[in-house]
Amino acid sequence: MPKKVKKLVVDHGVPFADSIHLLEGLGRDREVEMLVMYGVDLRLLVDHQDAAARLPTIGKVELNLTVPEGVEDAGSHIRWGLSAICQSLRGLQQLDATWPAAADVGDHIAGGTRLGSDFTVTGETSRWLGNSLTAKRGR
Repeated sequence: MPKKVKKLVVDHGVPFADSIHLLEGLGRDREVEMLVMYGVDLRLLVDHQDAAARLPTIGKVELNLTVPEGVEDAGSHIRWGLSAICQSLRGLQQLDATWPAAADVGDHIAGGTRLGSDFTVTGETSRWLGNSLTAKRGR
């Protein structure tokens, strides 16, 4: 198996635990340039933070997020989850995330917002189809 994987896409139908097992199977001595995950519940990502030490280094992550029903403050929920991801993934340089338009995030993740200690939101957009942001390390 090659030491470097260019792009790994995990689609909607793949159970989250299986996604983590797939990444763990690659091993921590490998590198994934880009990881794309669809239909991600941030609570599951944060619940599996301890697995990060067993995962390959990941340079860029693109997440299509879901916001579970009953979450009262979507902005805090999304910021909290993305901050946890930024702090736990080895090698991460950029995070791109999208989430449904119905999730009102207010000013929680506007441009310039810090995610963890090393990442800053460099761009964010709001559209009728959904919202998105880009956060980069060291900005």
